[in-house]
Amino acid sequence: MLKGIRKRFLIFFILAICLLFLLGFFLWKETRNTIANKFSSDFAKQHVSLQKEKINKFIGSELTLVKSLASSKYIIDWLKYEYNAPLKISAVKELKRYREFFRSGSVYIISRDSGHYYLIDKQTTGTSVSYTKTIKSKSPAAEKYFGLFEHNNKYDVRVDKEADGNAELWISAAVLYNGKPEGVVGTKIQIGNYLKEIVNSSKKGVSTFILNREGSIFAGALDNKTAVSVKKNIFSLFTSKDNLVIKSLLAKAVKNPGDIFTESIRKGLGSQIVALSFLPETDWVVLSMVDLDGIFAVNDIIIPIGFVVAGTILIFSFFALYIDKSIIKPVRELTKGAVRIGEGDYDTKFVVDENDEIGTLKRIFNRMSTEIKLKTYIKDLEDRMQQKSRDLIISKEKVSFLLNSSGEGFLRFNPDMMIDSEFSKECFDIFGEDIKDKEIHKLLFPEDREKRQFFQRVVNSIFNQEKKFLKEIMIDLLPGEAEVNNKHYALRFRLGKNNAIVLIMRDITERKNLSRKVEDERRKLNLVVEYVKDEYGVRELINDFLNFCKNIDSYSVDVVYRKLHTFKGNFLQKGFINIPNFIHDEETYIQNFFRKQQNKLNINTSRLRNALKKDTDILKENLGENVLDNASIKVDMEKLKHIQQKAKRVDTDLYRELSELLKVPLSGYLEGFRKVVDMVAEKEEKVVDYIIACDPDLKIYPEEFRDFFNVFYHVIVNAVVHGIEKPEIRVSKGKNETGRIHCKAVKIEGFLVIEVADDGNGVDLNYLGKKLGRRLRANEYDILFENGITSSDMVDSYTGRGAGLGAVKMEVEKLKGSIDIVSKKGVGTKVFIKIPMKE
Repeated sequence: MLKGIRKRFLIFFILAICLLFLLGFFLWKETRNTIANKFSSDFAKQHVSLQKEKINKFIGSELTLVKSLASSKYIIDWLKYEYNAPLKISAVKELKRYREFFRSGSVYIISRDSGHYYLIDKQTTGTSVSYTKTIKSKSPAAEKYFGLFEHNNKYDVRVDKEADGNAELWISAAVLYNGKPEGVVGTKIQIGNYLKEIVNSSKKGVSTFILNREGSIFAGALDNKTAVSVKKNIFSLFTSKDNLVIKSLLAKAVKNPGDIFTESIRKGLGSQIVALSFLPETDWVVLSMVDLDGIFAVNDIIIPIGFVVAGTILIFSFFALYIDKSIIKPVRELTKGAVRIGEGDYDTKFVVDENDEIGTLKRIFNRMSTEIKLKTYIKDLEDRMQQKSRDLIISKEKVSFLLNSSGEGFLRFNPDMMIDSEFSKECFDIFGEDIKDKEIHKLLFPEDREKRQFFQRVVNSIFNQEKKFLKEIMIDLLPGEAEVNNKHYALRFRLGKNNAIVLIMRDITERKNLSRKVEDERRKLNLVVEYVKDEYGVRELINDFLNFCKNIDSYSVDVVYRKLHTFKGNFLQKGFINIPNFIHDEETYIQNFFRKQQNKLNINTSRLRNALKKDTDILKENLGENVLDNASIKVDMEKLKHIQQKAKRVDTDLYRELSELLKVPLSGYLEGFRKVVDMVAEKEEKVVDYIIACDPDLKIYPEEFRDFFNVFYHVIVNAVVHGIEKPEIRVSKGKNETGRIHCKAVKIEGFLVIEVADDGNGVDLNYLGKKLGRRLRANEYDILFENGITSSDMVDSYTGRGAGLGAVKMEVEKLKGSIDIVSKKGVGTKVFIKIPMKE
C-alpha cells in the first residue's frame, strides 16, 4: 500500500512540473507584449523630453553669460571709444575673465562702427589684442552678425548652416549705450562635439538624433553605441513608407513647437516607437527611436521567469520530501511499534514531535505502554517513600539537637519581617520570650528607630531583587552587631530557602567588654607616654586651661569659643581621654548660644575641671601623686631669665650662651605634629605623608611661641581633614593614593616663615558661598578666618566648628605677624605664616 501511495504521488509531481513549464512560457509571451505596448510610447516621450531639457539648460546658461558680458561697463566703454588704449586693456581683461566660463573657451566682440572683429580664445595672452578681420556693412557676414539690430533684438541664437559638417551654434547679444547699438559680443560652439555628449548618454535600445527641419543630422547614435555621420540625412535610415510617417511628424512638430509627437513603425518582425519634438530657439529637431526588442530583450524576460520556474520546482521537491517524512515514514514507525507492544515490549516509546493526527496516535501508544508499566512500579515507589520519610524525621531530630547545643541563636524571617515558628532554643535565652510571629527588626533594635528603618529598607531591597549575586552583596549591608537585653551579639545573615533569610546570633558580650577594657588601658598608657615625652608642655597646658576656666568671664564669647576649640585640639594631641569630650559638649552649647542669640553665656567650668581631674588622676595613678608639681621648674626658669638679663649688661658672649639655653629647636615642635597627622588620617581613612623641611639649628623661645603652637595644630588638622582626599578619590583623579603635607620653616631677614602645603582638593569658594548664601569673590580665602566658617558638613572631635583658623590668626597677630591662604581647586592649599623673631 505504501509503495502505491509513493507511485501515485510521483505521477502527480511530474504532471505538476509539466503544467508549470507551460504556464511559464505563456507568462513570458504575454508579459513581454503587455509591457511593450503599455510603456514604450511613454518611455520615448520621456526620453525626448530629457534631451530637450539638457539642450535648453545648456543654451540658457551660455546665453546668460553673453548677456552679462554685453552689459559690462568695460565692454560698452571700449566699443564707444575703440581706439582708447586703457579702455581696450580693461575690456580685454574682462573678456579673458569671461572666456573661462564659456563651453568653447572663446568669445568674440565686433564694433558696429568699424566692423572690427576681435576673438579672445584659449591662445590669447596679454592685453594687446588686434582685430582678425573686418565685417563690411551690407555683406553676408554683416547680415549674420548684425542681423539682430534690424529686428531690434537684444540677443540672438542661431545655427551656421553653411558650416556643414562643422556646424556651429552662435549665441550673441547686442552691446547698447543709452539704447544705441555699439556692437555685438558672443560665442561659437561646435554643435557636433556638444551634441555627441547628449546622444551618447541614451539607454540601450534607444537611438537619438539632433536634426534641422530639413532632416540633416547634426549628431546621432544608433542603439546608444553606433555613431551616425553628421553628413547623412535622417530619411536615408528608413524606408520610403517610414519616411512619410517621419515627415508627417516633423511637420506637426514645426507647427507646434514644444509638443512631442509619437508614432509606431515596423522593423522586421518587431516594431519601433518614434518620438519627435521641435526646438524653435535653435531650429533643431530632437528625434528618438525606441527599439522594443532592444529594451525588452528575450533574456530579460526569460531569466526571471526561469528563476520562478526553478524555484517552484524546488518548492515541489521539498514538498514531496516533506510528505514522505511527515506522513509515510511516521506511519511505518507506528506499525512497527504497535507490533512490539503487542509482543509485550512495554518500554517502547515514540518520539512525539508532531501536533497532528500522527502525533496523537504516538501519544496514545505511549500512554498505553506507560499505564501498563506504571502498575508494576507503584508498590515499589510506596515502599521507598515510607523509608525516605523515616530518614527525614531522624535527620531533622539530629539537626535540631546540633543547633540547640551550639550556643548560638538560629532563626528565619520572611519578607514581612515575621519570624518563622522554627528557631533554636538559644533564641528564648537571647530575647527572653517566644519570638514566633514577632517582627525581627523590633526585637533587634527596640529603642533605635533609625536602625529599624534602615534594616527594613535593606531587607525589602533584598527580597525585591531577583539576581542572587546582588542579593549576596546587599545582605552584607545588614548590621553586624546588635545589643539585646544589655548583651552584645554578632549577627550573621544568610539567604535561606523559600524566600527567607537565616539569622545566626552569637554572644560576644565578654569579648566586647574585654576589647573596651583593652582600649581604655591603651588610651591611658598613651596619655602617660605623651606626658613623659613632653612633661613640661603637658603641665603648661593644664595650668593654662585652669587659668582660662578661672578667668573665663573676662573673655568675649568669640574668644571663649576659639580658646575652647584650641584647648580641645591640644588635649587630643597629648592623648587626654575625658576632657576633649566635655569641651566638645561646651562647643555645641556655644553654637546653640549663637543661634538662639541668648543674653548670657554660662560655661560649666566645674564640669570641665572634674573631667580634667579624671585625666590627671590617671597620670597620678601611674606616675605618682607629685607628678604635676612643677614649682621647682618654674623657679629655675625664672632664675635663668634673671641671670640672662644680668649677663646682657656684663658679658655679651655669656648672654648669647644663656639665650641659646632658653631656646629650643623649632623642628621639635613641628615633629610633634606627626602623631596628630597619623591619628587624624587613620580616623578619616586616609593615607598621608607628613614631610618636614626645617634647619635643625633654627631655634625659638618657647615662651614666646607657646600660644602660637598650641593653635598651629588646627592648620595641620585642616590639611588632613579638609585638604587630602581619600585614596580611592585621589586615584580616580590621577593622583597618588598617598596625600602629602609639606611643612617648611625658615628664617628670613629676622622673620620666621612657615609654609604648610597639601596636594589635596583645594578650597571650593563656590561651595562656601552657597553655604553662606552669598557670592564670594575669586581668591577671597580670608573668609576662612571668620568664626563659624567651615567647609565640613560633619562635626567631630577634630574639625567642623569653624573656629580653628580664626584662633590661629588671632595668635599670629598677637605676635605682630601675618597669615595668608592660597588655594587652587583640585591642586591643593598653601598656608603662609610670617612672624618677627626676637634676637
